[in-house]
Amino acid sequence: MKALGTGIGNGISWQHIEVRNNHLGAPELHFTGEFAALCETRSITRSVVSISDEQHYAVATVILESE
Repeated sequence: MKALGTGIGNGISWQHIEVRNNHLGAPELHFTGEFAALCETRSITRSVVSISDEQHYAVATVILESE
């Protein structure tokens, strides 16, 4: 959300972003609701997510690409 300059609110919620596993088990992002509409408006065509964890901590990096 920070990458798109929206923050939380104005119809945008973390509940509009879902992490799913593809057929190989790699994480993929799925967008719904207002966030999906915003991505379409901003011509976001691809998302890449990397997730790593170590015992008590987890970190994720997301890249959104537009045309």
